[in-house]
Amino acid sequence: MKKLIVILFALFFASTAYSLTINLTANPTVVDVGDPVTFTAVITPEGAETGPYVFEWDFDDGSPIETITINDPENTVTTTHTYTATGDYQTELEVTFDPDGTGTTTDNTDEDIDIEVYGLTIILTTIPDPATGDIPFTVNLTATATGGTAPYVFEWDFEGDGTIDATENTSGTSNLIHEYTTQDTFTVKVKAIDTMLRSAETTATVIGTIGGNIAPIAETNGPYLNHIGILFDLNSDGSTDSGGGGGPGGIQNYSWIIELQAGNPQCVFTFTGTNSISGNPSNRYRYPEVVCSDIGTAKLTLTVTDNEGATDSAATIIKINPTQTTDKVNIVKMEIQPEILKTGTDLTVLITVRNETNEIQTFDVNYQIKEGMPDTNISNLPNLIQNLELLNQTVNGYSQKEFILVIPTADLEANLEGQKNYWIYATAIVSGENNKIFNKRRAIFNYSAIRTVQLPETNFIGILSVLLISLIILKR
Repeated sequence: MKKLIVILFALFFASTAYSLTINLTANPTVVDVGDPVTFTAVITPEGAETGPYVFEWDFDDGSPIETITINDPENTVTTTHTYTATGDYQTELEVTFDPDGTGTTTDNTDEDIDIEVYGLTIILTTIPDPATGDIPFTVNLTATATGGTAPYVFEWDFEGDGTIDATENTSGTSNLIHEYTTQDTFTVKVKAIDTMLRSAETTATVIGTIGGNIAPIAETNGPYLNHIGILFDLNSDGSTDSGGGGGPGGIQNYSWIIELQAGNPQCVFTFTGTNSISGNPSNRYRYPEVVCSDIGTAKLTLTVTDNEGATDSAATIIKINPTQTTDKVNIVKMEIQPEILKTGTDLTVLITVRNETNEIQTFDVNYQIKEGMPDTNISNLPNLIQNLELLNQTVNGYSQKEFILVIPTADLEANLEGQKNYWIYATAIVSGENNKIFNKRRAIFNYSAIRTVQLPETNFIGILSVLLISLIILKR
C-alpha cells in the first residue's frame, strides 16, 4: 500500500511539476503592407524554474524562422516583423525548454495569433512600350490597382511637373490616352487612392523625339551665391544628351542668359577660351566665368542644344552680396565669464564666429592678453599671454557658431598681477589667409588675484584633552 501511494505521488508531481504557459499578443493585428508588427510573448513556468527557453517565431510568410533564447523564467520577449505582401497570416510561436533541469530532455508548447495584412499596389503600362516617338504622338496609359479597398481614385500627372492633369474613379483600372507635342523626356506619374485613403503610386517614362532624336537635358548646378567684384565659375556638369559628338553626348551649345530679378547685380561673362567645347562662340562654354558689380538677385538660364538642334533649358538664381570687406571667418561676439576673475579660477571666453562665405571654413583662434584701463590705447603694449587655441574648428557657409575658449588659471597666475584690468584680443584665422584688423575682437576683465585661504583643520578633541589635563594639574 505504501509503495502504491509513493508511485501515485510521484506520477502526480511528474505530470504537473513541469509546464509552461504563453501569453502571445500582437500590435497591430491589422496592418498595411510595409508597416511593422510588434509581437510580445510572456511566458510563465509552472513548477520547476529551469532554462534556457528557446523561442522560435514562424511568421507564416516564407521568411526564416526567428530564434530568441532566454535563461530567466517569467520573462517577456518581444520582436517585430514586417509583411511585404497582403494576406491573412497565422504567426506561431513555439517555446522549447528543459522540463527537469537535467539537460537531457526537452518539451515544448506553442501559441499562435492571426495577422491581417492589407496593401495597395499599382502597375503602369504604356502603348507603345517603350513610349518613345516623333512628336506629335499619342501614348495609351493604363494603370491597374490591386489590394486595398475598391473603388479607387486615379490621379494622373502626364508631364511629371506636379500638376494633376486628370482624375478617374474606377473599380480597378484606369485607361487614358495623352498626346505629347514637345520634344522632351517626361516622367508620367499616377497615384491610386482607395476608400481607406491608402495610396500607391508609380511612374513611366515618355520620350518625345524629332526625327528619332532625343532632346538633351540641361543642368545649372545652382543657386550661385557670391560677393561684388568676386569672379566665380558657372557649372553645367550633369547636362547630358544621348546622341553623339560635341561635349557630353551630342550637346553642341551651352547658352547662358542672366536676367535681373531684384536689385542691379550687373553681372557680365568673361571667357578665357579654355572652357569651350570647340571654337570660340560664347554660347559653347560649359564653365563660363562671371563677375557682378552690384548687389541683387538675377535669374540664370542655361539652354543646351544637341547636334540635331534639339534643346532643353534649366533655370536657377545668382545672388550677389555686398563686397566682402571682412575675412572669410570673423569673430562677431565675445563674452567673458566671469568679468571679475579671482586667482584659482579659469578664464572662460564665449566666442561667436561667423562664416562670410558659402563654403565650410576651417580656422584656429589666436588670442593675446594685455594690461590696460578701458580708455587706454594698448595697441603697442606687449602681450602678456599669447597662444593659438581652438585648432581646426569648422563653421558652415553663411552661418555662425559659438565656441568656448578656456584659459587655465596656471597661465593667468604666471603672467598677470592682481587688482588690475586686462584686455583679451581674439582673432579667427583661416589657414593660409591674411586676417584684417577688424576681424579682431576684444573684451575686458578684472583680475583680483584674491585667493581663498584654506585654514588648517582644528583638532577640537585634542584641544579639549589638553584643557582637561591642565585643569587637573591646577587642582592638584
